[in-house]
Amino acid sequence: MDRDWVLIIVIGVSVGTIFFFQDILLRDLGPFSIALARVTFAALTGWVLLTVAGVDWRIPIHVLPLAMLVGLMMFVVPFVVYPTAQLYIATGIAGIVNAMTPVMVVIISHFWPGGEKATRFKALGVLSGFVGIVFLTIPAMQPGQGSELLATLMVLLAPVGFAIAMNIVRQCEGIETKVIVTWAFTFATLILLPVAGFFEGVPEKIQPASWAAAAFLGICLTGFEFFTAFDVMKRSGPTKTSTITFI
Repeated sequence: MDRDWVLIIVIGVSVGTIFFFQDILLRDLGPFSIALARVTFAALTGWVLLTVAGVDWRIPIHVLPLAMLVGLMMFVVPFVVYPTAQLYIATGIAGIVNAMTPVMVVIISHFWPGGEKATRFKALGVLSGFVGIVFLTIPAMQPGQGSELLATLMVLLAPVGFAIAMNIVRQCEGIETKVIVTWAFTFATLILLPVAGFFEGVPEKIQPASWAAAAFLGICLTGFEFFTAFDVMKRSGPTKTSTITFI
């Protein structure tokens, strides 16, 4: 087994606990505030890592909009969608729908200029993935289950955002991946700060367990994990890297 597969398995196992920590945070925070806490801790982690490593954090002006788009599609939309959906559906269902990421990566990458083209086996994987999501949503289609169905479909926005962002990052050739991701986390923080303040206000009281969950979620399960995942993607491509969600 090559090094990248080992990293994919390790990241997949650890990232699988994200929904657990979000359940803890939902006791004290709303979805926008959870997303804000997550990207803020991740951005701080990125800037510390860049400073310690002595990496040049500057990027060309024309790349800034791409970094902002990555922040929006990969960190703002998914990180808000997940805790919002968890208010209506089981944590396990949210995780299963998240596993649609490789399916979306295959589809979007195939039509993306210069992206990975779908093979026959990848197409079969896409088909089986869609069949799986149909069976997953059948229980939510029963009478009176409208919110569950809507929440399940809402989670699908996250895999779509991930797939788009992965292809954008691939276009930023010649720039250190950690730099792009750190800027993306920073832009996500700037976007979510006023939004969370407007919709949810300043949290009145946050339990120590929530502070610990937010710090671990943001630093370890977001900052370090995404930096490592994007390093893998640089070597192995979006499709292979996205199988982290299957794990």
